[in-house]
This record gives sequence, C-alpha cells and structure tokens, in this order.
Amino acid sequence: MNEREILARLSAELTRLVKAEIERQDLIDTGLMLDSTEIFSFYNGADVTIEIFSTDYFKYIDGNFSVMDNVTRTTAWQRAMEDAVASLIELQL
Repeated sequence: MNEREILARLSAELTRLVKAEIERQDLIDTGLMLDSTEIFSFYNGADVTIEIFSTDYFKYIDGNFSVMDNVTRTTAWQRAMEDAVASLIELQL
C-alpha cells in the first residue's frame, strides 16, 4: 500500500467515525451536515494532520455538542491514527 492509499483509508475511517458520532448524538436535522462531512488526511513526513470539511454550522454543532472531542477520545479513532502512522513509517524504511 502506498502513502496515498494509507491516507485515503484513514480519511474514510475517520469520516465514518465522525458521522457515527453525529448520528449517536441524534444531531441530524435534514441530513445535509451528515452527507457533506468529510475528513481529509495529510502526511508531511513527520506528522499526520486532518482537515474537516462540512457545512458551516458544523462548528456550532461541534462547539455545543463536542462531536470532535468525543470522537477523538475513542479507541477506534486512536487505533486508526496509530495504524496509519505505523504504515507510513514502514514506507519510509
């Protein structure tokens, strides 16, 4: 697996986890935020960073309901990040 594939897999998994948290908290009104939320992962050779793309009001939902705080504390999120970083480091060896 190459770097692009690893990051795509990580992005898909993190997106799935965020959407699951939105659903878990029953924060769905029209479904627009759920449908448009996507995470993109980037690797600069030392760190993995993520960017969240969603509707404008995601920041208010997150601010009031701690969506990202809750999801980043889960074992699934931590495992996904650790697995991706380990795979990216292996590519460098």
